[in-house]
Amino acid sequence: MLLWGDSVDIAPTIKEQSVNLILTSPPYYHQRHYNLGPQELGWEDTRYDYISRLTVIFNRLRHTLTDDGTIWIVIGDKWKNGHPLRIPNKLIDSMEISGWHYVQEIIWHKKSKMPGSYKNRFITDYEYVLWFS
Repeated sequence: MLLWGDSVDIAPTIKEQSVNLILTSPPYYHQRHYNLGPQELGWEDTRYDYISRLTVIFNRLRHTLTDDGTIWIVIGDKWKNGHPLRIPNKLIDSMEISGWHYVQEIIWHKKSKMPGSYKNRFITDYEYVLWFS
């Protein structure tokens, strides 16, 4: 079964321990507006607020996973003033503190990357896929 929708809305409707895999690609921090209102995910004031909100959402879904269930999160980093914000790393830390077991990160190489004219870094042509159980 494939469920499509806002996790906050659908999480309470999912039977406990009925899901083997959650695969998600949440909106990236300060990347795109989807015109979903003032509480739009990805537009929190700080990266820490964003990471905290993601962790809360994933914690709300934890009850749905079977004992051997996993969650896979596709997420990229964000740069500010020439420095990476380390969003994926901080999300790993937050999820572990919250009780999730971090299994591994997988690097998804994007062959159709967006061109860029950065003077202080290479073009980012990958995203992280974070694997938790």
